[in-house]
Formats: sequence, C-alpha cells, structure tokens
Amino acid sequence: MGDMSMPTFYLNNLKNRQHAQLFGYGAFFDLDADGYQGNLITHMSEDRSIVTFNNGVCLNKGDAVQVYTYGIDKGPVANRSVVFKHYKFGLIKEDSGARVFIGESNAEECLSRQKAQEIYGGLFDKNGNFKQGSVIIDGKVLICRNMHR
Repeated sequence: MGDMSMPTFYLNNLKNRQHAQLFGYGAFFDLDADGYQGNLITHMSEDRSIVTFNNGVCLNKGDAVQVYTYGIDKGPVANRSVVFKHYKFGLIKEDSGARVFIGESNAEECLSRQKAQEIYGGLFDKNGNFKQGSVIIDGKVLICRNMHR
C-alpha cells in the first residue's frame, strides 16, 4: 500500500473508458497531455494507492460477485451500481497526446449508489450526484471540465 499520509486520488471513469483496450495492459486512466489536464498529476510516487470509480451492475453468483461495467447510456438503470477499482500506481506514459496511468489492480468493490455515498461521501455533491470532475482528491475537485475525450 502507498503512503497513507498522502491524500487519496479518486479518478472519475463514469463513462467507463476502456483504458487497457486503448493503451495496453495495466492502463487504468488517462489525462490529456496538453491544456488544462496537462498540468495535473504530473508526478506521483510509485506504489501510491489510486481509486477509479465506474458505472456497473453487480450480480451475486454464490460467494462471488460478478461485476459488469458499461457505457453511460447502457445497462438496466434500476440495477446500476458504482464500481470502485483500487490500483497500485506504477508509472505514467505518454501515448497519442495522453498521459496514461499504468498500475496493478489489487481490489474491486461494487456498491449501490446509496452505500457509495455513505463510504465515499466526498465524491458526491449535496444532491447526491457525483461531483463533475475527472480527478478528486479528498473531496476537492481538481478538474471541472473536459472529462475524457
């Protein structure tokens, strides 16, 4: 686990961008290399813990939970959940005008939106909606526009 005294980075992937398919094995997030996003998260210590959050559906299969993620307009609305994926950060690489975050997934939790609000309250606004930003550090939104291409 990374340095626990450092703030946690929460990376908004609610559009369920398929980073590994786009950028290769271990890719879990990207930011533009230029413009507003180009100045954010330019350095990060190796082994740092990062959490992405995605839309998903959780289905119980005996003792296991099967997680399905989908695009923003797909999937049964009534069963929508939030999937939190925990990564051990490895490196940032440049690829096609993007800075791609590479790491190793070490945990996944699938929560109802209500449970997610109880545990990760800083990611939600006062109306119970996710804060509109790509990068959130301890409840503070760093990116308020240009959420993924």
